[in-house]
Amino acid sequence: MSDKEKKKRGRKAYLSDFTRDVSGQYIYSGELYAFSGDKEARKRAFTRIGLYGFAILALAVLGGCIPSAGMQNCFYVIIPYIIELSATVSIVWTIIKLFCGGEEIREYIYESTVPRLPRLAVFAVVSTVIDIVAVLLFLILEWNGQGIVPTVIALIAKILIILLSFVFRRFLAALSFVKNEKKPKSEK
Repeated sequence: MSDKEKKKRGRKAYLSDFTRDVSGQYIYSGELYAFSGDKEARKRAFTRIGLYGFAILALAVLGGCIPSAGMQNCFYVIIPYIIELSATVSIVWTIIKLFCGGEEIREYIYESTVPRLPRLAVFAVVSTVIDIVAVLLFLILEWNGQGIVPTVIALIAKILIILLSFVFRRFLAALSFVKNEKKPKSEK
């Protein structure tokens, strides 16, 4: 059996990609991934990834800070909003992990970020749609006629989250990463 076949599975499986050298230091010996474009294209792509992620998060926070219908005392509006907010925070957290990976991304960081981001964008869309339905349900069942302007602003922010998430997912699908053949710098 080769080393790849013997590799552990599970949460800490990436630890088998580290070996000790003669001085006792740990050296990463696993696969490395890199953005397939040049440095300028990588910089532009990662800037857009960051802008999309932080814009989606800012819109979600904006929707929660506005005193719109149901956001102050209705559990079936607040709970979907919390799920929506957690989805957008997860997007930003995953983007930060990707950015911290450097130019050459270790395999375990790649696997926990690049394939996960499109799924998180879909999760943000689904949770935002559920939140919109909850707000509309509140407006139908319990609304007393006050605060229509903040509610409209919050709904516009939620619609923008949905649109940005679709654009973000489409942008991510166009990106490509390739496995690097060279070894990590610490082994040279």
